[in-house]
Order: sequence, then structure tokens, then C-alpha cells
Amino acid sequence: VSSSDTKTSHFIALRIKSCFPNVPWFQIWGDPWYFDIGNNSLIRKFQSFHAERKLLLTADKVFYISLPTFEQMTSVFPFLSGKCSYLPRGYLKECISLKNDKKDIHIVYTGLLIGRNIEPLISAVQSYNKKSGEKNIVIDIYGRLNVSEQDKINKYDFINYYGFVNADQIYEIYTTADILLFISNAAETTQIPGKLYDYFGTQCTILALVEDIDNSVSSFIKNTKRCVVFQNKIDKIDLSIVINDIGSRDIVREYSPETIASKLISEY
Repeated sequence: VSSSDTKTSHFIALRIKSCFPNVPWFQIWGDPWYFDIGNNSLIRKFQSFHAERKLLLTADKVFYISLPTFEQMTSVFPFLSGKCSYLPRGYLKECISLKNDKKDIHIVYTGLLIGRNIEPLISAVQSYNKKSGEKNIVIDIYGRLNVSEQDKINKYDFINYYGFVNADQIYEIYTTADILLFISNAAETTQIPGKLYDYFGTQCTILALVEDIDNSVSSFIKNTKRCVVFQNKIDKIDLSIVINDIGSRDIVREYSPETIASKLISEY
């Protein structure tokens, strides 16, 4: 089994397959290479297409962890039909929410913000807090921000930036969060940031902000029935709906490690 993170994994597996051609080779793909949103060079796109096609042709079984990406790739590479399946990325750990009496409502974001627009939410929170008669909303950000992004959020007293924390700390943070924030990639991509699946292992409300409310990624997110979904625009985000949802959600065990492993094994 090889997985596309890191991307060298499939090339190493290709060498192993050439030495042991009768051993079944399963490939697991997160981001596709040709359609990767970070792949903007024409030369790199040409190289990616042919390298990706060679690997896919050689595999005995191919899995994509994003359903929209699976649908896109099987339409681009018809030879995948019959040996390609959707196998979602699962969460690693279940996080049971702890009761707390915090004076504020905490929206937690973990991960990179590069290429994702948090400004509509900031404006929505600012507006909500001005009208709020009881608890205010606080945004807690964990991960990497560049200097300009830090400068942008530093002027708001309701945003806390904590920088990098390790994985164990993240799971502790999930147990005390009220709302977990998911911000989609650009509207034209089928890639789904992995943090969404980590969120499925919690009991927190998930606020999903999407660039296109009607594309395949948004349809997938809505069909999980686990998220409160809004288009990522200030006039579309209704925080009162999100707050009313707090405390009403369960862990989605469809994405547990045991369930995902069973699905993979059943394909053998």
C-alpha cells in the first residue's frame, strides 16, 4: 500500500512492484497531481499528468479519499473504471466534549489559512458580538500564519492566535471547543482539506464555509449531515443558527479508523 503523502511513496512502490509483479499494489490518493490547486506551471502539469497516468495504470487498485476527486479522476482516466474506489480519510482519535462554563463561545480553527478566506467570518463575528446580549464569540487559531495574516488578525480582540501545537494538544483543544471551523479550498477544486475528517471524530458543531454552495465538494459536505454549511460571504453566514446547533452533534463513526481499515481490507 502506498499513499500520495508524501508524493515519493508511489514512486518507491513502483520500484517494489517491478521486483515483485505478482504482489497486489494498492494506491491511496489524497490530492491528485495534475489537478492539484498548487500545480500552476504548464511544464509541471504536463509532467504530472504523464507520471500520474503511469502510476495509475500500474496499480492493481486505486483509492481516492475525496469523493468529488474520485468522480473527477474516473472521468479523466476511463481505464480506472473497475479498479478505482472511494475510500475516505478517517479521523485518528475520538474526542468527547467536556462540560465547561466558559464565558465566551469558542470557534476553533486548526491548520493553514493560506489560500483560504477567513475575513467574512471575522466580519460576521464582529457584527454578532456588537449585538450579543450574553456570550460573545471568540476565534482561536492554531497553525501557521504568515506575517501579513498575523497583522490582519492582531487588530481584533476576539481572535487568539496560538501558533503551532502538537497533535496531542490539538485533541485536547477539540474536547473544549464549541465550534470547529472548516474553510474550503477554491470553488473549482475537488480537494477537501483533511481537517474535516478529524472534526468528524468530535462532538463539536462544525461550521463549514464554502466558496461555491452548489459544487461537488459542498454537496458532499452537506450530505454528511454533520456540518452547518454557508457560502463564505458575510451576508450568508448566520451565526445564530450555528450557536443553536452547539451540543447537538455526535461522532461520525463511519470515519473511524476501524471502519476505514475494514473497507480497505474488504477490497483485497
